[in-house]
Amino acid sequence: MTALYSAATPVPASELPKVPTGSVADAAQEVFARAAEHGDEHVVKFADTALDVAATTTGGTGALVAAARACELIGPIR
Repeated sequence: MTALYSAATPVPASELPKVPTGSVADAAQEVFARAAEHGDEHVVKFADTALDVAATTTGGTGALVAAARACELIGPIR
C-alpha cells in the first residue's frame, strides 16, 4: 500500500497541515470535525483511527497531522 500511494518525494514538514494548539483532545476533536465535514468515508475512518493512536501517544500529534493531510489529499465527494 505504501509503495502504491507514497509520494515520490516526501512533503516537507513545513507544508503539512497544522493541528490546533492546546490539548491533544481538543486537537483531535477539531481534526475529526474536519474529516466529518469532508464527508468521504475513507477520510472519516482514517481520522477515527488517528484519534485512537493520538489517545495512546503521550502528547503526540503526528497521527492527527496525518488525518488532516488525508483531508487534503482525498478529493471531495462529488
